[in-house]
Amino acid sequence: ENLLAEQTEDTGAQARKAKGAFYTPREIVDYMCRESLRAHIAERLHNDERKDKILGLLFDKKEHEFDTRNDRATLAPYKKEVMDSLDSLKALDPACGSGAFPMGMLQLMLGLYERLEARFDPYKTKLQIIKNNLYGVDIEPMAVEISRLRAWLSILVDEELNPKAKNMGIEPLPNLDFKF
Repeated sequence: ENLLAEQTEDTGAQARKAKGAFYTPREIVDYMCRESLRAHIAERLHNDERKDKILGLLFDKKEHEFDTRNDRATLAPYKKEVMDSLDSLKALDPACGSGAFPMGMLQLMLGLYERLEARFDPYKTKLQIIKNNLYGVDIEPMAVEISRLRAWLSILVDEELNPKAKNMGIEPLPNLDFKF
């Protein structure tokens, strides 16, 4: 956000505020991501009487309270349906700024995949989510670049380095020009 905080020459006020661009607190971003994704999955489970329990296990149970064996077994009959719902999601942030919403959605989706699947590759899953599910738009070109940078960095965090490989084990990053 601070990279976007230039000042106007006339008044000395921040141009960011003059354009109506404001920082959104993490709690608000988390809430928007969680409720958007909850509604998307609930739509797929609309006829199921256990919908509230399933959504509770996916969204409301804290990480340290989630019992990987029992809770994952409870989710098992719904796994395909929920994963199909996650795979089909298209999330667009029409004012992406520095990419807080797309990155929040990425982290939330990654957590849901982890709750559903015992063995998954965080790198490949993040790459799949960024390639297929997340989009962002902003009138500020610098904001779009920051969003792209955050997406690339989030992928690199989980890439395992292989010093024996020619390219140091890091595969080429996806082209995000049409995503953000």
